[in-house]
Amino acid sequence: QGSRPSAFGHSAAGQSRPCFLHQSRPTAAMLYVASAAAVCIGVADASGVASPHPPNTTAFLAPRAASARSGGAYWWQRGGWNGRTVNFFSKAPDPATQSAEDLKTYADQLKREGSSVLTIQAVYDSGLKKGSDESGQPYKPGDLWGGLAINDLGAAALPLGDAGVSDLVSHVHAADMKIMTWFNPSYVWTGSDVFKAAEADMHACRDAAEGALSDCLPEESPARYFKWSEPCGGDCWSRHGLQRPKDAEPLSAEDADADGYTSCQSVGDKPESRPCWVYDPAADRCYMSTWASQPSGDFASDRWVAYVQQALAHWINQGIDGFVLDAPNMYIWQDTYARLSDDGVGAVVGATTAFIREHSKGKSASFSETYMAPGYGRQYQVDATLAGEFDWAGGTAIAEAILGQGGAAANATVDDGFTYVDAAVNEAYRTRFYAIAWQRPVLLPPNTQVPGHEGFYPSANVAQIAITSAGGYFLETEFIKTGWDFADHSQAWWWTSSPWFGEGAKGASTSLGQLYHFMATSDAFRTLSLRAPAPASQGTYAMIRYDAVNTADRAASGDTGVFAANLLNTPVTYDFHDAFSKEVAGQFGGSLSRPASMHLDGGNFDFTAGLTLPTWDLLANAAGGSSLNCYPGRGADADLGQYDYDGDKHMTLAACFLSCLHNSKAAGGECASVTILWEDAALGQVTGRVSCWGRGDVDAEACNPDEDTYSTFVMSQ
Repeated sequence: QGSRPSAFGHSAAGQSRPCFLHQSRPTAAMLYVASAAAVCIGVADASGVASPHPPNTTAFLAPRAASARSGGAYWWQRGGWNGRTVNFFSKAPDPATQSAEDLKTYADQLKREGSSVLTIQAVYDSGLKKGSDESGQPYKPGDLWGGLAINDLGAAALPLGDAGVSDLVSHVHAADMKIMTWFNPSYVWTGSDVFKAAEADMHACRDAAEGALSDCLPEESPARYFKWSEPCGGDCWSRHGLQRPKDAEPLSAEDADADGYTSCQSVGDKPESRPCWVYDPAADRCYMSTWASQPSGDFASDRWVAYVQQALAHWINQGIDGFVLDAPNMYIWQDTYARLSDDGVGAVVGATTAFIREHSKGKSASFSETYMAPGYGRQYQVDATLAGEFDWAGGTAIAEAILGQGGAAANATVDDGFTYVDAAVNEAYRTRFYAIAWQRPVLLPPNTQVPGHEGFYPSANVAQIAITSAGGYFLETEFIKTGWDFADHSQAWWWTSSPWFGEGAKGASTSLGQLYHFMATSDAFRTLSLRAPAPASQGTYAMIRYDAVNTADRAASGDTGVFAANLLNTPVTYDFHDAFSKEVAGQFGGSLSRPASMHLDGGNFDFTAGLTLPTWDLLANAAGGSSLNCYPGRGADADLGQYDYDGDKHMTLAACFLSCLHNSKAAGGECASVTILWEDAALGQVTGRVSCWGRGDVDAEACNPDEDTYSTFVMSQ
């Protein structure tokens, strides 16, 4: 690359870059998978080339020093979080979770097994009643994704009741756990009182002249929540052939051709262009819809925004610790998807994530179920973005390595499972918007048998959960693999409830509990700490965790940890110091909190931390710019060349720092800083990797500030 790094041999300035791939995603209940569609995350610039960065405006994407998106000690940025989602309207998990008392019992069980978060689907009233018998429900739960549709967004789900929510929240908090809820301010069930009232008002105004609907509707009418067409006599729906479904038969996409009703998602040119118009005879107009021909709330409507915020305020006041926003990229604004414009995204942010941050004073988290690049975290101002498991190998990579019985490729296969978390951490430190990564791994059925592992199963799930958690993911266990070819990533059956990962595995609860307790108090294992693979023999996977980067509101500790797992069924030994070169090891301070030597029986894992290394500062100039490319002649006094880590020039950020430490002044070398190319930002892909050049001393004011895919980090003295 020479002394001046550039984006993989191409000019960084004016470079054409590909779009991210957006995979249209299944919703929380995962009852169908929508078709894939490639769209650009961003808008075309003057040349017509789409930027790989999400659309942004300084109004709502500027980092806020005292916000819940800072790099400080907010609860979700601590290490060791893992949880379980339960659904009131499925027949599992066992014990049944059909009331507040059931959920309290289940929370106690999860606490014993090392879990720390109970997530419910959902806290609000979807119209569904207590019990999992479909015959007594106003509609089949699966047709509207198991309780995500809105009957009353500010009222408690019928299995709980308001008193039950309060009791459950108090119980969970007393156990030092967190409680979250799925939250979907997207579509309202046609049978809800809200929509019935809207239809009544629309019927009264069915003869309003074109453009006069607003004058006709009462100011407080819920009809104002939705986007309506002009009067059309049934013609406005001819493009999509969609009519308002029966309340008791909303019908999901797999039933799209039944009884003449269909879902917007099944229409050939959806969802990549815009939502669908659905004809409502009572109004003689069409309403706009995204999911299952149900009416979607319009984030361009002040009335809808007020309704959503009133509900959020209620649940925050009740003590809910976090909200999982279901597919916010599919919310509508005016007559299209909000994601397609800065104003639309800004409206969603103001109504949801920014409101959650401000009203909770940073105490409640916003997660998003968007199977997209980590940059969407910054776009939607969420605290955590979801690493997909159906559209890339990450959700199954670690289990595949275990099933491969620790073969020669196992270490690389395991590391594939951390692509997204590495990318998310990179994005956090590149943009100074500190969203974390969460993941829902695909578990193996409890009866999985693999020759040669003998007593290893069902502890294979325990190993998978432990490795995934130790690598930095906020973990949620929701899905289980049901017997198809495990290497076929499309063959995962969604929302099949699974036993908790520790059930049936001797010692599993104890070992996982010890790991999570340790991670909860370890800086090295925070969700925003860096990660690098460590050298290990075949069949052993080891990684380094490193609390390395100082932020405006938190000084990193330099705490360094090692996690090792034995993928075989024969014992091995791994030592903390095996993970580092002698040049790096010579710079350790502090002391280990657990033994350095780890004896690992088949399928087992161990961990330790406590030794410290130097910390790092993101270099910024006097104007606050931190996209600085420093090289000789532009701020750097020395070019130490491009580093490789274990023979690979494409590495994690932690590996870059370790490479500099290996050649640091304390080790007899010259490295005092590194200039990095953020490969994801340069290529518009999710790789989690950087290219890394060693530098000596640097002058921020002389470095090149015009290439936003570069940054420079300086070793803190």
